[in-house]
Amino acid sequence: MKIGYAIDAFQSLDSDSASAGDDVVSGAQAAYDSDFDYVECPDHHISDDRHFFQHLPTASRLSATFDHVAVMCLLPLYDPVYLAERLGTLDCFVDQLDLWCAVGGHEPAFDAFDVSFENRAELFDEHLSVIESLTADDEPVFFDGEHVSLDGVLINPRPDLRVCIGGIAKPAVRRAGRRGDAWVVSVQETDDDLERKLEWFNDAGGGDVVLRRDALIRDDATAAAADVESLIQNGYRGWDDPAGRILSGDPATVADRLEQYESLGVDEVVISPVDDAGETVDRFRDVRKYLG
Repeated sequence: MKIGYAIDAFQSLDSDSASAGDDVVSGAQAAYDSDFDYVECPDHHISDDRHFFQHLPTASRLSATFDHVAVMCLLPLYDPVYLAERLGTLDCFVDQLDLWCAVGGHEPAFDAFDVSFENRAELFDEHLSVIESLTADDEPVFFDGEHVSLDGVLINPRPDLRVCIGGIAKPAVRRAGRRGDAWVVSVQETDDDLERKLEWFNDAGGGDVVLRRDALIRDDATAAAADVESLIQNGYRGWDDPAGRILSGDPATVADRLEQYESLGVDEVVISPVDDAGETVDRFRDVRKYLG
């Protein structure tokens, strides 16, 4: 099972932007040193209360450390030719590039980009079709869609992408099985949700399963449980019932949980540490010792 590290792209405005950028890079380096297999950079727009480090430039910087990089892209927001070209360049710097793609649900971002929020699902499908066509082979692409028209467009370099589609609702999960190489499972899904939705995904065609999980790893399971309880009491993510959503415990417990996910059909887990001090990242090298 591969384990990815999701960067903390949000950084406090109390830090100047250069120092915050150093924190992003040092966090990724710590993950590499702790034997994470790859790094994932998220996508978000319109951030007035925190720094947010954008996916493509950040992924380019981190490609100096990791040779496997995943970038989340909210496809409706981007010109697909523009995006495909930039992915093509990024792909030259790594051994594996994953395109995590989603529809998006933050309406102010769509307003700022002057993109229809109501049409985002059909924009997603059309933009993905264009990207797939542009990256498939060296033939010029002719495309006549509702929102995009191309008349013999060719790009170089062309990326070799693994297309990983996120989704929670049944149509989105089935879209991942039908159109993607992998389904990215939302961090908010419980274990029961995962088992049920895996059936939707596999019935639609299936592929790799990439599970996102918030994580908190401590030397001692009791200490980990206390820290998780503190998070819950402080309203972490607004979850009433975090069961199955936070990957927590001592290294042996976390390794056992990862193996349980693998038995369900999960191929990869991408971890978002919930502790600022980085203990979860440091302790992950101990988790590796328990994994077969």
